[in-house]
Amino acid sequence: MLPNRLACQWTLGKHRPSLGRSRPTPRAPALAGFLLLVGCSGDAVGQGDAVGQGDALGQLRSETVGVSRAEFSATTSIPSNPAPSVRVTVADAGKAQSLYSATLALATFPQPPRRWASCPIDFGIFYHLVFEAAASEVMTADLQPGGCETVTLQKPDGLPIYLSAVGSGYWSTLAATLGIPESKIFPYVPPGL
Repeated sequence: MLPNRLACQWTLGKHRPSLGRSRPTPRAPALAGFLLLVGCSGDAVGQGDAVGQGDALGQLRSETVGVSRAEFSATTSIPSNPAPSVRVTVADAGKAQSLYSATLALATFPQPPRRWASCPIDFGIFYHLVFEAAASEVMTADLQPGGCETVTLQKPDGLPIYLSAVGSGYWSTLAATLGIPESKIFPYVPPGL
C-alpha cells in the first residue's frame, strides 16, 4: 500500500511511485489512455469513509419514505461500445423505495483523488438512475457496471458520494426491481467480444 500523497508514474512500461515529480516519456500519450481504464494501485476499495459522506448518506436515508418512483437509462462514453437499450420507469413507490435503500446500503468507495484502486477494464457504459418524490428529484445515481463498479450519488444541492457495488449483489437487486434479466445490464461485455 502506498501513502495517499504518492502518485503513480508509468515510465517505459514500468510502474513506480513518485511524489508528483513525473517527466514526460515517449509512451506517455498511449499510456494515459491505459491509466484512464485501469487506474493506479493504493488503498483497497471500501476502506475508510470520506469526510462528510456518512452525514450525507444519513440525510439521504431519511428521505426514503418520500421516494415515489425511479427512472433507469443506459448510456455510453465510447461510441463503438453501444449501451444496452434499456429504459425503465419504476412507478411502484414500494419498489422504488426498496431500490433507493439498496443503493444507499452499498459500501463507501475511497473518494478520488485522495485514494486509488486498481480496477478491471471499463468499457465506457454508465447507467443513470433518478429517484423522485412528488415529481421532484431526490437523488441521482450514476452506475458503472465495468471498472470499479462505482456508484456515484448526487443530491441536487450536495457533493457527490462514491459507493462500490463490487460483490454486493446490487446488480441482481437492480435487475429484479427493473423487471429485466441481470445479464442485460451486468456484467457488460461489448458486442463481438
